[in-house]
Amino acid sequence: MKYIYLPLACLLLIFSSCKKDDNSSNSSNQIFDITGSWEMTNYTENGVNYTNSFSVYEADIAADGTAELTLEQGNSGIETSYTYILNADQTTLILTGVTEQTYNVATGGDTSPLNDYTSHSSTYSVSNFTNNTITLTLVSTTTSGLNTQVITLVKSNSGNQIFDITGFWEMTNYIENGVNNTNSFNVFDADIAADGTAELTQEIGNLGYEFSYTYTLNADQTTLILTGVTEQTYNVATGGDTSPLNDYTSHSSTYSVSNFTNNTITLTLVSTTTLGLNSQVITLGK
Repeated sequence: MKYIYLPLACLLLIFSSCKKDDNSSNSSNQIFDITGSWEMTNYTENGVNYTNSFSVYEADIAADGTAELTLEQGNSGIETSYTYILNADQTTLILTGVTEQTYNVATGGDTSPLNDYTSHSSTYSVSNFTNNTITLTLVSTTTSGLNTQVITLVKSNSGNQIFDITGFWEMTNYIENGVNNTNSFNVFDADIAADGTAELTQEIGNLGYEFSYTYTLNADQTTLILTGVTEQTYNVATGGDTSPLNDYTSHSSTYSVSNFTNNTITLTLVSTTTLGLNSQVITLGK
């Protein structure tokens, strides 16, 4: 099996940074809290998206400058410990390995000794950092074969906190039937209202789609059910409709909800009435 390079991934997890008005610098000099439990929502290595390769990708980051990263791919798990240094303006994170050990996911038993990992070190640039999300982009590493790496993490909702799903959302990652189609859309926006209705707008080239839905989010915010109401297409260049306002009530989809904060959410398809749609993972940001 292919292991994604751990040191780089960890950097993302343990990195603490500040909020930005842009993606490259902390212009507001605000300091955010990196400590706590984090989950990966998007992972790209050497230009390939491996987000769905992991069943578990979690980081526990402590205030004493240490972090623990847990990854699971199939029946193989790996636990890696690190120390980290975040510079004063929270724009650069340096991660240094300490120990590494593999285990069997099914049994929980170790499949390797506790190995020394101190020869591994990676430096990341930090962007899009808030108390709930962070993106790490690899600058340099001692790990052979790792040329590029971008990791996005969000804080886990371990305290059963209730977040606000209402508002305007934009798609940041879209995978359908195992294929990443993020860049196929020039627009993918959702406007979610408090009355249980939502409007979805998609544009691909010169073809636009507008969908209306009703939605139900369960009490512990782990399941979202979308039921179609209407659908209409339009010409992006002219804005003119290219179809009548069609009935869409035969369409219904159920999603599991993960990585949910007030600023990000990931929806993974559980079931749908849409023919040909076998799997779908959508990440949205406010």
